[in-house]
Amino acid sequence: MRLRAEAYAHIQTIFRQHCMNIASKDVKNKLNRRKLINRISDPFVQKSIEMNLDLIDFFDPKLNKIEREIRAEAKNYDRTTHNLLITVPGIGDMMSLVILFEIGDINRFPSPQKFSSYCRLVKCERESGGRRYRGGNQKIRNPYLKWAIGDIVVHAPRTSPVIKQYYDRLTNK
Repeated sequence: MRLRAEAYAHIQTIFRQHCMNIASKDVKNKLNRRKLINRISDPFVQKSIEMNLDLIDFFDPKLNKIEREIRAEAKNYDRTTHNLLITVPGIGDMMSLVILFEIGDINRFPSPQKFSSYCRLVKCERESGGRRYRGGNQKIRNPYLKWAIGDIVVHAPRTSPVIKQYYDRLTNK
């Protein structure tokens, strides 16, 4: 998923570098995205765009297949929690499944602080012999939950006016 997203972003960056804005829907539209290649005159840049489109075309069917399998498995897992997660602004169907499968039983975390630490949302401190050390240990815990929650933070203000208002207030501070 990340590699496909990087390919989309790289195509958009190429067009921005050539002072041309394209919408993300132009790249995501399977029928018309090959026409983007002809908008740039440089043959080497055209090849770069073509390679990114080839990557997208390669990943799309594989990711769709995996998503279908995950959705089928989720029906047998915890439908109630999945339906509850979908109602949260910024969380779509696949993101809710990522969260559902990565967290497992939420009751295994004794406190919200422990859960936040597990999600890599707080910096961890190391202590040895009475001395505290900053840094290090950034790779401990679950990177997928960090990615998912970061993605939710980006999308939630777009889908909920209440969250957008709160987000705007925080960014103004």
